[in-house]
Formats: sequence, C-alpha cells, structure tokens
Amino acid sequence: FVIHNTDNLTIEGNGATFRQTSYDGGTCGTDLQQPVVWLAANNNLTIKDVNIVGPGNCVGGGSNEGDYGMLIGQDTTGNTGITLDDVNISNMDGDGILDTPYIADNLGVNSKVTYENSTISNVGYHVLTVEGADGLVFAHNRVTDDASFMNLEVDSACGSDSCLTNGQPTGIAQWNITVAGNSFTDNRSNNAAWIVSEDEKCIPQKNLTIWDNTLDSTVPAGIVLGGSGEADCQANDTGLSIVGNRAQDATSSPCGGSIASPPGCAITQVEDYTDVTIENNTISAFDGNPNYFPDTP
Repeated sequence: FVIHNTDNLTIEGNGATFRQTSYDGGTCGTDLQQPVVWLAANNNLTIKDVNIVGPGNCVGGGSNEGDYGMLIGQDTTGNTGITLDDVNISNMDGDGILDTPYIADNLGVNSKVTYENSTISNVGYHVLTVEGADGLVFAHNRVTDDASFMNLEVDSACGSDSCLTNGQPTGIAQWNITVAGNSFTDNRSNNAAWIVSEDEKCIPQKNLTIWDNTLDSTVPAGIVLGGSGEADCQANDTGLSIVGNRAQDATSSPCGGSIASPPGCAITQVEDYTDVTIENNTISAFDGNPNYFPDTP
C-alpha cells in the first residue's frame, strides 16, 4: 500500500488493518523490497490508529530484510513532517520500520518524522533501521518479542563530501535522532547489542539522543557507535546524549570479552564523537564466569 505525494493529509484509521499475507513467490529469504506500507514524497502526513500486519511465517533472519512493515522514503523527494501515532506493527520477517533516502543518488532525506504511542511486536530483523534522516523521533512506544532494536546502518560510504550540501544533510546523513521514553521486553537477540551503528566511512551523525528508556531482563543493553571513522570527513560525528536509561539484563560487551582482554570492548562503546554526555544510566553488568572472561566490567 503506497501513500505518495500527498500534502497536509490526515488518515484516521479507527483501528483499520493493513495486512500482507504472503511475499513475492510465496517464499522466504528472497530479500526483495516489499513493504506492507510505503510512504514516499509526502508533506505533513499524519496517520493515527492503524495496524500493520505481515505474514510472520519466517521471522528471524537478515535474509528477509526487505520484508518491511513500513518503508519511509526511497524516493528522490523525501518525506517531510510525518506523524505516526498509534500505528502498531507486528509479524514482520524483516525490519519493522526503514527510514531511508534514495541511496542510489543520495537524495530525498526524510525530515521531521515522529513515531509514537505504538507497539512493535514479533519482528524478525531490526525494529528500526535508519539509513538517512534529518529529524526522527521514536518515543513512548512498546517494543516486544523482537530480534534487535535500532540499526544505524549504511552500506555505502559518503566519502568526504557526498552526504551534505551547504552543510545540510541531503542523503544518508543521520541527524537529530531521538529515542526516548520507550519500553523493551522479550528480546530474542543472540548478541548483546541494543543500538548499533555499522557505518561506512564519513556517514555524518549529529544529535543522537537516547533518553529515559526501560529495558527488562530479556533485553541486552549494549550500545556500539563507531563514529565517522576518518579524520578528513566533511563533518565528523557530534552531539551524543545517553541519559537516564534503565536496563535489568546482566549485559556483557557485544564482542563477548572484557575491556581488558582482546578484542576488548565495553557495554557502551563510542568512538570518534565530540560533545558526548553519558550519565544517570542503570545497567546490570555481566561480570564474566570464573574461567571465562572474568571481571568483564
């Protein structure tokens, strides 16, 4: 279902359901781009009280990455001013939400997108993947029974000048992203990463805020943010705030070892950022086993 090129439109769903019962060819693992709902080139679009439901017949693997619940972007003209309120997503084999520009030409960044007061459940890959955005708020949602939460992943490098025009994001830059006031439970991940950035070189990130989230004892709390990775990028990463989050799981470092033992990483790992605030978080640290990575913290 495609909503394309609208202006100042409000959709009152009244509990309506967009349901997709099968994927192309009737098989899993094809990794085709086949979202249940696709938003492209809209301005000031509001969607309320809607359910988005997928087949959920092969949940649990990156080979089904393209089976999105909602695709925001992938058009040369980005969406601007999107509000998704009580838009519940469930039974996706791939990502729950993908926020992305038209990566082929590095155009169409999405700006001012808000996803709030919703439930995302039974998602096989990432709940939220951000490949390029200028303004994304993910707030007051309930995330349950999912494989992993947020992936700031871009597979194409920006180089020194291809992601910004006159100092502003035009493509796969990741600016002004807020994750706040959400609850997480029943995670199915096999690793310790909750939020991870797998950037190629020089992908500019700016103003990433992670505040006041609650993770229960099933959800690992690892955060790995690799940063720009090079000194000669047009814009290096700045403005990171990780404040007031509460995690109950006994979390180990995402790389499995202690900070004193190779490969050497920690529960929260931040590289190549400036203007960083990390405070008032509560995390239960897994301290290793007697004969296997003891004293992990």
